[in-house]
This record gives sequence, structure tokens and C-alpha cells, in this order.
Amino acid sequence: MVDKEIVIKSFNGIGDLLFVTPTLRVIKQTYPDCRIVVNTNRPELLINNPFVDVINRDREGVFLGYPDPIHRKHPTQHHIISDWEIVTKHYGLVTERPELKPEIYLPFKHGEGGGPIGVQVFHKGHWDGKKVWDGFPYLAAKSGFRKIPKCASMQALCEFLTSCKGVVCAEGGISHLCRALDVPCIVIYGGFADPKWNGYKEQINVQQHTSCSYCYGSQACERPNGVYKLCMKQITVAQVQGIAAGLSKCKWVEHHNQMTYIETEARKWCLGKGVDIGAGNHAFPGARPINDNEFENAYSIDRQDNYYNYVFSSHCLEHLERPWEAVSEWYRVLQPNGILFLYLPHPNYIPWRPHKNRWHKWITEPHKVIQGLQESSFYIIEATTEPDVAFGFYVVARKETK
Repeated sequence: MVDKEIVIKSFNGIGDLLFVTPTLRVIKQTYPDCRIVVNTNRPELLINNPFVDVINRDREGVFLGYPDPIHRKHPTQHHIISDWEIVTKHYGLVTERPELKPEIYLPFKHGEGGGPIGVQVFHKGHWDGKKVWDGFPYLAAKSGFRKIPKCASMQALCEFLTSCKGVVCAEGGISHLCRALDVPCIVIYGGFADPKWNGYKEQINVQQHTSCSYCYGSQACERPNGVYKLCMKQITVAQVQGIAAGLSKCKWVEHHNQMTYIETEARKWCLGKGVDIGAGNHAFPGARPINDNEFENAYSIDRQDNYYNYVFSSHCLEHLERPWEAVSEWYRVLQPNGILFLYLPHPNYIPWRPHKNRWHKWITEPHKVIQGLQESSFYIIEATTEPDVAFGFYVVARKETK
């Protein structure tokens, strides 16, 4: 048990402070009796944070600047992990690695997520402007897009971001806020930096490498071929518009047939005699459809044990109040080494979250689904964790004999 005081200081940007929030969580969860003090110039970001005891503006504490330094280590690591290593090493703490997701508990009126896509047009003047894509103001003027305004408070900024279908921005405070708030986000990196240092796989990271990539830090742009910010100039407004189209409400939400987006992949695994749980009117080819009726449903399948070669299910598990009870039934009817193929809504798409969709009973986060399957005696063969074009992800699992 550690009852010591942990003092951290961060006097930089929004993202710099958000980077340390996952570390605050793992320290407090591991050492609940410790006292965590954070000295910062941005105290509003830590309001209501349950893992912080004191928020001050003093200059004492472990300094979280730009570790690694300026990401010159090869291979480098994420800034969140660097912060975690700095703090735990300084205080002699042993904790699990933090999740690569900033946290914010600031109270604000959560937006509906259906407004035009927000575009960052106001930027800091640091790094010689190298990290700023010139297309931001032009994109903001397009139909379906709008400028992210200068907000008077952090609450107002969070309200605006959550009112958008998605956000297009540079790597920085807004991109990290979007990750914390689960707002779909496109981050324009160009050749400035590697998303592995300060980005997230849950976001769409637009990169464009040139001969002088990366130029993260204060060194001047090398101007390959005499062109300033060549990497950024090679990214067009039309290109980003096309990427952003995936953040809008799309046709798959309207016609409720997500199976068509995963059929090609599923055919590789779903062979032989199978069943489609929650098939609706679009059953997987060759599979026996099962829907919710008086004879059968996801919790009760009218077949003997070890009957099927595969169980396919697309966008069904999130509708079940007792999902793992259903998975146990699916396990029962599968032959030993039989395949379970799940296609599920990715949590990055806000309209599929329970507070937006009353038919969805829980948030199907990839790591939770994988963990649940493993606890249900399935071996994970293959899984995706990032959203596809239909904002879904899939898991392929094999039945293991208990």
C-alpha cells in the first residue's frame, strides 16, 4: 500500500494534460490511499476527475514536458506511455499500462452528434505552422462542414464538438478531446509526425510522407523541391471530403442490412452447415436464419449439441440484454472447433450508442467483446478493432472444448 503524495505538473497545451489522465486512473486504482496532486495551467480539464485529489497552479511536481525526447527514440512510443513511465519511475510505482485514451469528466451539455462536421480553423502559432494543413478553411466552407469556433470555456468547446457528426483537425488539443469524448475524428498529420506517438487507431489519421518526414519539433521545414510544407500540400480538400463522407449518416444505417458489408470476409470462415442469429430478411448465404419468435431466438436454438459448423451473427449481440447467455447457447450448438463470426457496430459511431439508439442495450467495445468470448471458452482467431467503412468490426472465434 502506498499512502504517499504524488505531485505532477503540466503547464503546456490541452493535449499535454490529457495525456496524463490515463496514468492518474491506473495509479489511483492501484494505490487508492495515495494523494494525487496536479499542478497545471488548465485546471478545468480535471474538474470532477475522480482520480485527482488536489488541483493547483503551483510549480512543484514531476514535469511532463516532451518526453522521448521530442520522439527521437527508435522505435518510439506513445506520449501517454511516456508520461506513465516518467511518473511511475519517479515515485517507484508498479501499475498496469494505461489505456491509450484520454479522460475528461467535465460537466457539460452533451450534444446530439448530428450537426455538420466541425473543422479546426484556429491554430497555435508554434512549430512554424508545419503541422497545420492549408486546406482547413476551404474545407470548412464546404456544404456539410462548419468552423469550430473560438469558445469561451472548455465546457462550450465540448458541447460544440459533441454536437458534430465528426471533426477534422490537426493533431493537438481538439484531436485529444475528441478521443476522450468519443467524437469521430479525422486528424491531418501529413508528414509532420507519426500517429503512433500521439494519435489513436480509433481515429482516421491522414498521413503523407515526404523525403524529410518526420519533422516533429522546432526544426525548420526542409522544403523538398523548394516547396514549403510539401507533405501538407499533397493532401487535397476533395480527398479529405471523401474521407469525411464516412462520418455522416450513411446508407447502411437506413436500410438495416449490415451483413452485405462483411459477407466477403465471412465467407472465408463460415463453411458447411451454419446458422445466422438475428438474420432479419438478409440471412447469410446458406445459413438457417433465426429471429426472435415463439419457437426460437438468440437464447434458445432448436438443435442438438455440437450441431453446426458455424454461427454467424451481424448486428445482433448489441440488442441483447443478456449477451453472454446467448453466446453460451451459440457455443452449445457449435461443433468442437466450430466457428463463431460476429459483426458488430463500432462504438466510434455515436448514433449506435445506447443513449442515441434505444434498441442497443450495451456498447460493443472490441476489447470487451473479445474478453467476453475468451471467458466463454472461445479462442480468438482474428479480430479487427478499428471501424470499417460501415463503422463495424468483426471477430472470428473458434469453439474450444471445455
